[in-house]
Amino acid sequence: MSGRRGHLVQSGLRAAVLLGIGALLVFLAGRHPWRWDLSPQKTNSLSEQTLSILDAVDGPLHVTLFLPDREPERSRATALLGAFAAGRPGFSWELVDPGQHPRRALAAGISEPGTVLLERGERRESFVAAVDAQGVYGFREQDLARAVLAVSRERKARVLVAQGPGLLSLDDAAGLATMKALLEFDDYEVEAWHPLTLRGGRVSEGADVVILAGPHRRLPPPVLNSLQIYLEAGGALLVLLDPRGEMADSSAAAGLEGLLRARGIRPAPGFVVDLGEENINLGKGFEVPVIARFGPHPVTLPFLKRPELVCLPLARALDLSEDAAPRPQALAVSSPKSFEERGDWGGHVHFDENTDRGGPLVLAAASDSSAAGGGPLLVVGDSHFVTGAHIDWRGNADFLLNAVAWLSRESQRLAPRPPRHDSTLLRIDRRGRRLYLLFSLVLLPLAVLAPWPLRRLWARRRRRKA
Repeated sequence: MSGRRGHLVQSGLRAAVLLGIGALLVFLAGRHPWRWDLSPQKTNSLSEQTLSILDAVDGPLHVTLFLPDREPERSRATALLGAFAAGRPGFSWELVDPGQHPRRALAAGISEPGTVLLERGERRESFVAAVDAQGVYGFREQDLARAVLAVSRERKARVLVAQGPGLLSLDDAAGLATMKALLEFDDYEVEAWHPLTLRGGRVSEGADVVILAGPHRRLPPPVLNSLQIYLEAGGALLVLLDPRGEMADSSAAAGLEGLLRARGIRPAPGFVVDLGEENINLGKGFEVPVIARFGPHPVTLPFLKRPELVCLPLARALDLSEDAAPRPQALAVSSPKSFEERGDWGGHVHFDENTDRGGPLVLAAASDSSAAGGGPLLVVGDSHFVTGAHIDWRGNADFLLNAVAWLSRESQRLAPRPPRHDSTLLRIDRRGRRLYLLFSLVLLPLAVLAPWPLRRLWARRRRRKA
């Protein structure tokens, strides 16, 4: 073989190798996409809670989105579903135009465009994406993550809310109706529990969490005994207390002191006055502690990772015993400029060293005796923060949802949630997608091959100079 011909063969082999390397890089890039989120606060990345929910899914999961072939919904849905499926071989998805494939929609029982169908084995879950005023379907991370959680677990966690004289009403819009809707929207099964009308006041079987909100009348001994038995048997209890005094319903006479004292938690007699900077900056009244300090605990871990304020209107402090076993943990702590008003309140805020107690003060605490066979207990010195007037304020809803998630032992929910504001999306039309394919399939391989002719040109110039 002549030298010139051998040189051409060698050059061809090099070009083939470089082309193969370029094709391999393109293939690997498609199989292992790399994401770089430049948006503020990582708004275009999946939240830690969504990632936790996806990591807990066992087995294959298929998502079908029945959506007309139009923009920008398909681009937004493709980006969201692609983020859910990234790095998860068991997660598959497809977009189906119900107009072009009506039989598939009818076979799946889908009658409305914008329906998302999730299938995991024999389990099915579906929801319809919300439509804005312009008729554009909105696909949110929270909704899809909630559906993934629903289809991946065997049953919904059951939450019982105690009802009766002296307790906040579950059906009142100014009471716990919004809380009930929030928990049901987060895929909990919420039921009213009427212990005073039941023989012995026993907690229903299968209850994952019992909520006792704003008690200000003494509970009958059988009900208190039932709660104690339920807690000692591994049940979970959420108690929301209020301070006593003229400004709020009194919970001092509810008869819960013995149950709480056994866990090392003792409600203080006064109410908390907050003169901290957060309270002043937000324009809240002095009787509304604004919580910006949280103790380390699974309930508060999302707040420590992504700071958020919690508002507890008209709260009472909790004293924690260091000798209790297990030792209770502080969750929410008031500002150093707060104090507990214990004296007679005449409408004027002032700190009396003789009667009042200076902050910071514990306003929420948790105790878990699961290691000894008991159940978790969480106490908040305020019940107003879950009512209709306050539950939507800043981090109040997240604090409630975290508390119920920890009590119901659903650890995959205990992570920072997706941001409340909508994420931005780089919209690419059909022409843009064609240019992207041209770049990835033609221009990128050519860029890999470009050094080869440049190298030959450089070698020729060196030979000429020599």
